[in-house]
Formats: sequence, structure tokens, C-alpha cells
Amino acid sequence: AWGDPVFKAFTPAPGQPFQIEGYATTDAVDLEKEVILPEGIDWQSYFAANRTMFVDHEYDITSAVGKCRNLKLTPRGLICQSVLIGGEGENRKRDWVEKLARLYTIGHSVVVQRIESGKPTKEEAARYPGAVLITRKSKLIEISYTPIPMNGECQAYAVADEAATISQQPATKARRTIVFLGS
Repeated sequence: AWGDPVFKAFTPAPGQPFQIEGYATTDAVDLEKEVILPEGIDWQSYFAANRTMFVDHEYDITSAVGKCRNLKLTPRGLICQSVLIGGEGENRKRDWVEKLARLYTIGHSVVVQRIESGKPTKEEAARYPGAVLITRKSKLIEISYTPIPMNGECQAYAVADEAATISQQPATKARRTIVFLGS
């Protein structure tokens, strides 16, 4: 089941950094048939010390384009609130992230170190149909901005809301359709 989306991309006031907010991860089955349980993620011991946001898991200096300001665990997943660093025109990758975020065609992707994982239990298999691996405990290593996240719930959804308006479909149905096509 797809959760209600969370995605915001905006400049709060002139002179303030561009902000992006959305799910870093949820408990949805991703494209590799894995579920990372958000409540089992330790984001304090490693990620909290640096909080650098990258582009597509590339770890070069020009791909370090943002900083995570806050992580919030909700019943559905881990929400990341971040800002882009530097100004427009200073870093081409940073500028592309902002442009894609303004068009709601960006999402988040996480890299975790698995601490406890394995095949789904009977209860997990019922809750996460199709999953072949459940990561129950992990350490958050980094979060990247990406146009195609492995977890479809971490994709921006405003385009789906616009599609729902155009087609007169309920937004929830349009979101599901667009996420499947875009994932």
C-alpha cells in the first residue's frame, strides 16, 4: 500500500536557502524487493555528524549539494527536511536538483549499513507482499537526491496531484498510477 505523500520544495523568504522536504524512506517494498524498516534506522551514530546530501549517491565534491536540517520518524517513514547549499549558478548539480524539485520530479534515496536483516517472517510476508529481504535494524550512511528512487513512496507527487485535476480522478489513484510509471 502506498502512503500519503509528503513533498515540499520552496524558498521560504528572499535570501534563504532553497528547502526540500520529503520521505527519505518508508516501509514500502522497493524495486529490489527490499523493505527497510524506518523505525529500525539509527541515524544518530553516523549520519547526524555530517548530514551532507548528495546527488545520486555520487561522493565527489560537486555532488555534495545540500544539508539535512531535520529527520522526523512518522508512522509511515522517515521524513528528511534539507536545504541546498550555495547559490544558483555556483554548482550545476545543485542547480539541477533545485530545478527538478521545483518541477516535483525528484525524490530521496538512502544508503544504510544493514545490522539485522533477513527473509521476511510469516507476519512480514503478509504485511509486505513480494518482499524478499527485510532490513530490521540499520545505520543510516547517507541520503541522496535522485529523480528515480528505488522506493516509489520517496518520489515527489505534486505532478500526480496536477494529473488528478486534469483527469478528474481522485489524487490518490493518480499518485499510484504515476509512481508506478515513474519508478
